[in-house]
Amino acid sequence: MPSLRLLFAGILVALLAPAVASAADTPGTTAAGPSAVAQEDPAAAAPDTAVAATPWMLEVRAALDREKEQIEALRTRLKAKPRDQEALALQREIERVKLETEAAILRVQAVAARTAGQAALAERLEIAARDLLTPPTATTTAARPAPRAAGR
Repeated sequence: MPSLRLLFAGILVALLAPAVASAADTPGTTAAGPSAVAQEDPAAAAPDTAVAATPWMLEVRAALDREKEQIEALRTRLKAKPRDQEALALQREIERVKLETEAAILRVQAVAARTAGQAALAERLEIAARDLLTPPTATTTAARPAPRAAGR
């Protein structure tokens, strides 16, 4: 999934680049610089420094950090060689955590898109986040007669 996360980060940066550029051009505003933590200890900064540390990216990173912690705890429990049913339940929990993280990232992107004035994109992202957690149900179709056997 790292490539999917990089794609999400790229989309977020593309959404925010015009907003950040316009804010930097506005008199009386300053562009965001490195965080205090990154200034004091560069090793503590996020590994991919190519992506600006905007509030949205900080939220994405926080979601990814939460996911990592949860997955590590679940994998530790999985290494204890639980019974088949317990192992299956742990695998499903790992899947749920990953889906929730992806949905959280999509929601952050939706907020960023809406803030950047891209309401249609924000709506699509919100729908994608919702559909990740609750896939759309099949709609009922009109009743039709049962098929007839040939020759009847």
